[in-house]
Amino acid sequence: MLFRLCKPPTDFNPIGNYTFDRTRLEAIDNQRHRIIHGEGIKVVMTQLDADLEFVMKTSHYLMGLVNQRYGLRLHPDKVFTQPRKPGAGSES
Repeated sequence: MLFRLCKPPTDFNPIGNYTFDRTRLEAIDNQRHRIIHGEGIKVVMTQLDADLEFVMKTSHYLMGLVNQRYGLRLHPDKVFTQPRKPGAGSES
């Protein structure tokens, strides 16, 4: 859906040494789902560091996609490190 809304240009490459890979992202998310909602960790996670790096780069890539389409300037350091305001996101 995000790719249909943002329509990245063919040369869109905001992160060097990264290529969006939907299949890999789905595999990582399926593994996460099995661990959290299923049987837990049953296998050795040999690519954990590489998978975490891929997920972080994916989040930056997708923010870049939104930035280029809508002219926003979301910066990952600001998005992920800003303190939350008291009561933000909580329901009363």
